[in-house]
Amino acid sequence: KEEQKKKADEEKRLKEEQEKKDAEEKKLKEEEGINEKEKKLEVEKSKNSEQISLLEKYLLDFENTESDKDQSAILENAVKVANEILKSDPENDTAHYTLSQDALKRRQYDLAAIELQKAIDANKNNYLYYYDMGKIQYLRKKYESAANCFIKSCELNNKFEPSRYNLGLTYVKLNNENEAISSFIQSTKINPKYEKGYLELARAYSRQEKYKESIETYNKLLTINSSHKTALMELGSVYFLSGDNQNSESFYKNALQRMDKSEDLALTKYNLSTVLYDERKYEESLKYALEAYNEKEFIKNEKSRANIVYNYGILIEKNKKSEEALKIYEEALKLNPDHLKSKINLSVLYMNKGEDYVDEALDLLKSGYKADSNNFEINNNLGSAYMIKKDYAKAIGYYEKALEIDNGDNDTKNNLGNAYMKNNDLDKAKDCFTELISSNKESWNAYVSLGKIYMQLGDVENALRNLLYVKNKQPDYHTAEVDSLIAVLQN
Repeated sequence: KEEQKKKADEEKRLKEEQEKKDAEEKKLKEEEGINEKEKKLEVEKSKNSEQISLLEKYLLDFENTESDKDQSAILENAVKVANEILKSDPENDTAHYTLSQDALKRRQYDLAAIELQKAIDANKNNYLYYYDMGKIQYLRKKYESAANCFIKSCELNNKFEPSRYNLGLTYVKLNNENEAISSFIQSTKINPKYEKGYLELARAYSRQEKYKESIETYNKLLTINSSHKTALMELGSVYFLSGDNQNSESFYKNALQRMDKSEDLALTKYNLSTVLYDERKYEESLKYALEAYNEKEFIKNEKSRANIVYNYGILIEKNKKSEEALKIYEEALKLNPDHLKSKINLSVLYMNKGEDYVDEALDLLKSGYKADSNNFEINNNLGSAYMIKKDYAKAIGYYEKALEIDNGDNDTKNNLGNAYMKNNDLDKAKDCFTELISSNKESWNAYVSLGKIYMQLGDVENALRNLLYVKNKQPDYHTAEVDSLIAVLQN
């Protein structure tokens, strides 16, 4: 028994020693494994750090490169590095930001927003991330969301003027001009030489018809950059809107001196032409209208191009070149079939060509009437067209509607009176001409027409009274006709 006990004790000791040895070996292996893992993590961390530094360099190069081709090449390399980083660090904000910039470059705005949101989730204190998210939401036309992003960017960094500026642009889209103005003002306070802030502030004031403030702001911009072509051009427009044609002309001409052939140059020449026309400087106005017309191919928008063509047509017509003007108006309508003023002017030229062309005039006017039935000129010209067609009832209807739109137009009152006479509505014609005389004592045609009406009504006394008034007050007016009518009445 003693021997058995010793043997059992020895086996127990050996087992305990083995267990202890096994435990020590296991612990050693675990420690070695931990160390190996830590070493791998350190290597990975070092590798990521190098990749992030490389990525940040790519992003800086991308920001400072203007060439579209070079930007695409930089982003291609940056995306490869970003994807490598995300394999070991799925929440890395710089990598997700890089992918958002690549998507933005490709105009994949939804994907850009998703990637940038991941960057924001990983780093909520980066004002640039909110700034870029604001721009993406703006492009997605989600203006409320864009405004909130720009506001957050401003909260994180109140010295970054682009966030204030873009917030202002977003408020413009939200039809909140007052907040837009406030944001543009703040952008210029942060950076007193921030040209874009002054430009948009001046535009906002102009939209609110605060022309004094707009002019002052454009001039502030021009003290910073006296060669700012857009400011010079737009300041000319604001002066024109404010009624200051002299300064308008001056600034348009100043802008022209600084421009190469371009869309802006053609538009400035067009604007200058309209100012000169308003100043009755017709020869000089024609000069710039022709130059704008010859450079119209620079204008991308066909409706804007039609305005330039139409403007040239007006001045050609002013120079009594009716056939040439007719072709110019037709050209304007090819560019913009809805150009109402071209239809109106062209209809008059067709009517002036005689009865054979009145149907062409009517087609234009009926089309114009469908677009704007309350247009005075359309209704008046329709009345004149139907007078040529001898459809006096229709002529009366359109003249009457024209006068409902503008009751102060004496030429239309005279036309309506003549239409009543042709339609044998003598009492209405008499009332119409009497009303015309009451508003214009020198409406000699009205007196003569009244003389004729009273003759038809058998009222010799009133007929003579009106005709003799014309002969005494304006002896050179239709002398032969007036003398002939008086002679008939006196005999």
